[in-house]
Amino acid sequence: MSKLKGNASRVLQTKILKENEMAEEKEAPKRVSRRQFVKGAAVGGAGVAAAGVLASCAPAATPAPAPTCPPAEECAPCAVPGVPETWDKEADVVVVGFGGAGGCAALEASDAGSQVLILERTATPGGSSTICGGYIAGSGTSVQEAAGVAGTAEEYAKYWMECAEGLSDPELVRTITEKSAETIEWLIGMGSVFSLVYSGNELKYAATNPPIMHGHISEPIDPPFDWPPELAQPNSLGAMEGGTGLFVPLYEGVNERGIEVALETRALELVANGTTGEVLGVKAESNGETLYIRAKRGVVLTTGNFMANKEMVKQYCPKIVELPIVGVATDDGDGIKMAQALGADLVNMNEACLVLLVSPGGPRAIWVNKAGQRFIGEDNTYEWLGEALVKQPDGVAFAIFDEATRTATETDVTTYQQASTIKELAAKIGIDPTTLDGTVNLYNAYVEAGKDQVPFPKFEENLVAMTTPPFYALQVPPPGSIATGGVKINAKGQVIDVFGEVIPRLYAAGRTTGGAIGFYYLCSGSAISEAFNIGRIAGQNAAAEEPWE
Repeated sequence: MSKLKGNASRVLQTKILKENEMAEEKEAPKRVSRRQFVKGAAVGGAGVAAAGVLASCAPAATPAPAPTCPPAEECAPCAVPGVPETWDKEADVVVVGFGGAGGCAALEASDAGSQVLILERTATPGGSSTICGGYIAGSGTSVQEAAGVAGTAEEYAKYWMECAEGLSDPELVRTITEKSAETIEWLIGMGSVFSLVYSGNELKYAATNPPIMHGHISEPIDPPFDWPPELAQPNSLGAMEGGTGLFVPLYEGVNERGIEVALETRALELVANGTTGEVLGVKAESNGETLYIRAKRGVVLTTGNFMANKEMVKQYCPKIVELPIVGVATDDGDGIKMAQALGADLVNMNEACLVLLVSPGGPRAIWVNKAGQRFIGEDNTYEWLGEALVKQPDGVAFAIFDEATRTATETDVTTYQQASTIKELAAKIGIDPTTLDGTVNLYNAYVEAGKDQVPFPKFEENLVAMTTPPFYALQVPPPGSIATGGVKINAKGQVIDVFGEVIPRLYAAGRTTGGAIGFYYLCSGSAISEAFNIGRIAGQNAAAEEPWE
């Protein structure tokens, strides 16, 4: 049986309150205030909510003797199970996680007039936002205008949805794309400096969408804090400096506003009223001490994804369990689990962005699987190549190229297999020699015709004949992975439960959430675009909540 909620709960409470008010008029000693009733009926946290529900289903009992409590105005509030009688700290808005999404949420909530507290479990802020490539995607910006690019939110959303292949929430995507230009200008105003690039497969979709440069890549900024943060695995992509150009302005903005940041403070669970479902605060731990932190208006979860939690990866996204991950050690699903405890729905948990770590031979090489067949144009983005790679038998592919490409690209071939003919090379890497020789001959025919014939084909400038011995081969390393699923939210940043209802006063943004990124990762900077835009929206809306008493 589900707990009382929504209209049914409110109608029942209203009916009982009216009966209590009538009783007050007749028998003053039996009076029970609204405050006492609500507090007495409420329970905190998912672990104790069931007790109140079962009690509501029990058979009617013989009326108890009239209470001997003193008048309501003289009676101390009743204790609520699971909710502390006193709080250790309080703020209007509590933001859990100080990465890019959390920084955006905190700044907007503060600018809306709220007192904000940020909880960050590590000693260093920034999270994965500081070790990303520094891209944020957007359209309709001053950067595009200066470059003569006529980008619009509408075409950006169309391209996004086409890449998603039905797995992205259209309302969420529309909100992100419509706000993207404003957010990039907001960052510029705080000190970010951008240049414009193609950061995705925009050119590959030219037949259905005008090829627009959406990638705004930031110049690194020397961070005034310890950097880089601890990486989740030594074989992840590592720390790229570009993200500092996105995060440092947020960090400095937090300091300028005097927003309180509690470092090395880990959120453990959400404190909620089990009857109304309202999120009231956060239970946290700092230096071995348990803290109950009251959030008078709302809580925003921005704790990252679950890639560093192997058990969650096995459960939700087993296809990437053996792949290296891209992120930080704290991407272990804390925020997702806290929201789940209150009934939050999850979306796209089986999806991930697969980022190629290195492309042997570059775009002039060809890739073949174990059967000796090409399967994608080798000049696609690293995300497209990574997705195509893992779909091959055993996730194995080899990059093949000749001496002319080696010379042109100055490739170090000390780790490559080498042979004077394609058939000899095939034997060295365990591929049928006749098949590989036929594949190379067919590719050379495409080069002569000036048109490639594989999914997401190569551009003509990268079609280069493979005829000059010796020939080289190297197995392509597996891609790194970034989880793209998480807690379900709406376009306001509100967390949605399994019944499709809003969990009151609970917001989320960034990689804690799912629903924006679909099947293909459309371009570098789209995850940051989602995190920053929804983070800002979540902070604004949390600050607009009426304080609870």
